Amino acid sequence: MPLRYNILKGNDSLRRMSLIQPFSALNIYLFMECFEKDILYFFEENHRFSIRYHRKCNDLYYKTRSSKTTRYIQNVTRKLGKSVLQQTGSYFKVYPFDSLNSFTASRNWRMCNYEYTHFAKIDYKSCFDSIYSHVFAWIMERNVVDSKSASNSSLFLTIDRMLMNINGKSSNGIVVGPEYSRLIAEILLEQIDKEVFLALAQEGYEWKKDYRVFRYVDDLYIFTNIPQARESIVKSYRNVGGKYMLNLNELKYIECDTPATFSNWIEKTRILADKIDKCFHSKATAKNKVDY
Repeated sequence: MPLRYNILKGNDSLRRMSLIQPFSALNIYLFMECFEKDILYFFEENHRFSIRYHRKCNDLYYKTRSSKTTRYIQNVTRKLGKSVLQQTGSYFKVYPFDSLNSFTASRNWRMCNYEYTHFAKIDYKSCFDSIYSHVFAWIMERNVVDSKSASNSSLFLTIDRMLMNINGKSSNGIVVGPEYSRLIAEILLEQIDKEVFLALAQEGYEWKKDYRVFRYVDDLYIFTNIPQARESIVKSYRNVGGKYMLNLNELKYIECDTPATFSNWIEKTRILADKIDKCFHSKATAKNKVDY
């Protein structure tokens, strides 16, 4: 069992996090040794909507036993702005955006707000807590009976066993905390993206022409010029996600015309700025007080 604890989420709710046990960490290491290439290949082939997936990191250098070589590599990496393995511990590169803020500040976001007229935002309800580990076998085989006869060396069946191993043998939900969980969840979420893309193509909607979808982990951002396409995208995610036991959070659904702005945080920032402003005196007030 992992060590579970709660952190504050916002001002009125808690989020449960977990620290995996050392033996589980060793399990993850051995799993990645065996399946790293398969996972990275899967991401490379299926990342159509994802804006946060893992790629091989070519910016890492391993230290050698020779002190001269080590010193030379460190000097070179500083000039190139690259990372030394011992400094970062990052074995993968998160691509193309490592944070949601970097996406909303990017050229992609600005251009979509300019080119498309309609916007929507949806996300999965309690995504990590709702992921059922056995659904990874359903990616390979379409039902439980067929998946039982699949090869035990399959990537997807091994993921199922791994998620249970590090979560106290529970198949309900995945451990929230380690980057490994995000990496594995990305496999399922990309599979859903793939099926949604095919469903929309059958309806006659062309990607990058009629619509754009960007997914950052479990958050989905939809741009389109056709209101019906927006409805079809949401419906497709509801249907395909439901097949893998993931449900959309209807309470957090946002629909508006472009340009899309998340005004809640802007309004909070303005209120904070006003409060800070009241803590200082203007030049005229300060001058009057001095004269007085």
